[in-house]
Amino acid sequence: VYNIKTWANELITREEELQKNLTALFHTVTKVEQNTASVAKDVSLKIAAVKTDIRRISGLVSDVTSLSDSLQALEHKADKTEKTTVQNIGDLLTSSIDRTATIRSSASENSRSIEQIKISVLSWIC
Repeated sequence: VYNIKTWANELITREEELQKNLTALFHTVTKVEQNTASVAKDVSLKIAAVKTDIRRISGLVSDVTSLSDSLQALEHKADKTEKTTVQNIGDLLTSSIDRTATIRSSASENSRSIEQIKISVLSWIC
């Protein structure tokens, strides 16, 4: 009987220890589950932020591509405008030179005509 009581007391003590261990294990598992849920939530939020950033970057890439295309078009127009301006200046210079030559020629002819008139007037007077 004494041995059975001792054995029963040992069993009760072990049962209490096991119950304490089981309770501690339950609390630890609960904490791990809570931490896992918190980490999962944080990861989900970070994934959503990364997705948003990727969408923004994609938008920026298309904006940069559009700006690059616009810049190329503007450079092309600037080149055309520069060539046209140079051509127009050349045409104006050529036209100015031609007019100057015409004016000189007219002035020379006028000078000759005046000299002939002077000679005619002088010969008529004398």
